[in-house]
Amino acid sequence: DLQALDKVGPWLVVVDGLLLRDEVGGEEEQEEEQLLAGALEDLLSSSARLCVMLTARRAPQGRCWNALASAQVVRMQLPPLQPRSAAKLFLQRAKRRLYPHDFDLAAPKRGEAGGSTPLQMGEELGGLLDRLAA
Repeated sequence: DLQALDKVGPWLVVVDGLLLRDEVGGEEEQEEEQLLAGALEDLLSSSARLCVMLTARRAPQGRCWNALASAQVVRMQLPPLQPRSAAKLFLQRAKRRLYPHDFDLAAPKRGEAGGSTPLQMGEELGGLLDRLAA
């Protein structure tokens, strides 16, 4: 219930990695883009406390996005991360331990002799960070 959410306070909907029709092509993708824009417009017009964050490689354009013009829009272009920063973020956000074979096809796999030791924080990951950033 949107009214219940509004009573609690501001709330956020995040659409991450929005693919736009000219990036993927096809009428099905265009229809999905229109459905998403329509759903966001409905949510925005129904809630005074909703914030929406869209991330895409470029700003959405077209008629289906013009309906969102009634909402306050703050466009913010962020430059890509530098390679070392991107590699560091990847290593920090990895959900599982990393092994040498994740980055070197010649390294022994888990279950093979010498392949069951995960990379350790510190010097090993520092070297990996440099290789990932290269």
